[in-house]
Amino acid sequence: MTQDELLSGTSFAVTAETGQRGYATLWGRGAVTRFEGREGSLSVDGEIASAMVGADWARDDWTVGLIVSRSLGEGHYAGNSEGRVESTLTGFYPWGRLALSERVEAWGAAGYGTGELSVTPEEAGDG
Repeated sequence: MTQDELLSGTSFAVTAETGQRGYATLWGRGAVTRFEGREGSLSVDGEIASAMVGADWARDDWTVGLIVSRSLGEGHYAGNSEGRVESTLTGFYPWGRLALSERVEAWGAAGYGTGELSVTPEEAGDG
């Protein structure tokens, strides 16, 4: 089994009662996705591996949580020239939910992410 096969579809969740009608959950999920596309003579293909870990707290009518995610991508492009593409993305996403009534809920989320993209042309004779 490869590392990508192990990550793809992996998930876990652990929930515990915190007392006074409260619950805490720690959870995670992994995924591997392939991509490919073409525009005119340009083609690109590759793979992205992602993992998310979250912690959620619930009590009475409210729930709050934080999600941390990390994605790593790598691929290849070809057209008038060819080479490699690599990317990283890390994000933090706090969120909350408040039940205003049995039928109405207010949800809110914010987020911050940072990452990099590098495009590396192949040198003549490298291919």
